[in-house]
Amino acid sequence: MQLTIIDGPMKGKVVPLGGSPIVFGRQSDVTVTLDDKKVSRQHATIEQSDDGTCVLRDLGSTNHTYVNDRPIRSAVLEEGDRIRIGSSEILFSEVSPVFETGPTDVELECLSLDEGDLSFMSSDWGNSDIDVEISLEMTPQTLRAALHNDDPEHGQLQESLYAIGLLSSPEALPLDLLVATVPVIASSIKFDHWLWVEWPNSDSAHRALAAATSDGVSVAPETISPSRTLLERARSENRGMVSDELSQAFELSMALRPDEVSSALVVPLSCRDGGCALYLERCGSAPQFTARDLERAAILGTQIATALENSRLFDELREAYDSLDRYLNQLNKTEKLASIGRLASGFAHDLNNPLSSVLGFLELAARVVDQQVEGEVQAKLAKYLGNAQHAADFCRALSRNVLSFARQTPFNDAQKQTFSVYKTICNTLAICDSNLRRTGAEIVIDAPEDLLIVGDSSALQQLIMNLVTNASDAIGESGREDGLITVRARRQNEVIIVEVEDNGPGIPEHLRTQIFEPLFTTKGESKGTGLGLFVVSSLIADAGGRLDFRSEVGKGTTFVVELPHTLTRTHTDLSSPLTDQCQDDAELTSA
Repeated sequence: MQLTIIDGPMKGKVVPLGGSPIVFGRQSDVTVTLDDKKVSRQHATIEQSDDGTCVLRDLGSTNHTYVNDRPIRSAVLEEGDRIRIGSSEILFSEVSPVFETGPTDVELECLSLDEGDLSFMSSDWGNSDIDVEISLEMTPQTLRAALHNDDPEHGQLQESLYAIGLLSSPEALPLDLLVATVPVIASSIKFDHWLWVEWPNSDSAHRALAAATSDGVSVAPETISPSRTLLERARSENRGMVSDELSQAFELSMALRPDEVSSALVVPLSCRDGGCALYLERCGSAPQFTARDLERAAILGTQIATALENSRLFDELREAYDSLDRYLNQLNKTEKLASIGRLASGFAHDLNNPLSSVLGFLELAARVVDQQVEGEVQAKLAKYLGNAQHAADFCRALSRNVLSFARQTPFNDAQKQTFSVYKTICNTLAICDSNLRRTGAEIVIDAPEDLLIVGDSSALQQLIMNLVTNASDAIGESGREDGLITVRARRQNEVIIVEVEDNGPGIPEHLRTQIFEPLFTTKGESKGTGLGLFVVSSLIADAGGRLDFRSEVGKGTTFVVELPHTLTRTHTDLSSPLTDQCQDDAELTSA
């Protein structure tokens, strides 16, 4: 066999093939120097094996190597193949072609068509009267298939490539796409085991991504241990290989396999983040993989790698779109919160004046009751007026905290106060008494009376109120008649632990990641704003604490708050107007 440059700068040059490899490139020391800017310094090589098979390999060129107008990494050459490197076209044939010197029309007359022999006569070859007779050792069916490009194997390969293209849809996940290609490969190449391996980067060891048997049944990748020697050799040389090229080294690398692997094939491919490879095995008495199997695996593997990369890119695009959608939703919520903050700030400012009047009238009413009412009626009126005054004080504290938060005024150490956690819980539950009565939930307080904390008591009161109200609403919506809410508090080293536990319906699994998001609520429009737990989490974070919860559907939920002994980060510049008087309420049971 020989190579003839039939087009390009060195047109007419003939290069015979022998035992030594033929190297094409722009370097002066290569076998065939091609003076062409589109050709790499070492572009491609052709090697001839002992059985006469010639394999063309691209050496990682910039502009690729083509065989019959198809880009290749490696290919087994056949009689009549046309190789294109840069602007040069090279014919692979047994004899050199006759270059045109005159008219180019050649009329062929078929003289005979016998099995194993086909003869043609040229009635006009250029300007000569020479009769040319060509005898080809092939059957008429094979020649006809080649002439009409309907070789059954060629058609099967085209069908496989088309099938892989159909599998590469936007909905296909990368792993599912890989497994779906197994039957397609099996229709073109006989094998027993299929494996897709990847190298995340140039220094990492390979990892098996998916594995299957020839009938398309997926198996755990770790059950198939590929030949490390074959994989690493193919990876280092960046070319497809069969186990015959390693012989004894391959057998040694597979010695620990429980099944007898007779032959293996690997095709390394390029990926965006590293490398990947298609690995096939034959077991038992199956014949060895051939060069044609390697060529087919390279073609199909390239198609699979492209489809896989497209699938991954689409998957990343979908994730990016979902992430952008989440960010947009969060931005909308932030804008809503900003609007709510401005509205609340104005509302709190306007509310302070009437609240001052309410507190003044309540104080006057309390004086009148003390002076003019006696007996049991006086005690009840004093109690109810006291609760009303505490509620009004709490509202005023909330409005001032809203204004302070809007101004982002840092905590003033001079305004710190030491207050009782137990008494603050009692005062808060007294304010929530009417709501708790509606649901019929029993309240239990488990906290030592001497447990003290330094900071703003209205922040802790707001925290308790939101958690208890949520627990009460959950019990009410569940319809439980034996509702129980337990509020616990204790000191643990330098941390104050506050727990609010209920025996309500619990939080479903799919909602647990959303409960602290602003404006998220499962209550009706007239019952909830979706700000309660968001406010709680913001207060705790602002105080330098931590919030967690545990929940079991059908059994209840417990919120656990960890607060530092000193609430040094609470955003307020005003002391709490709440007094430390604990209201004795028959509805509250102190444990």
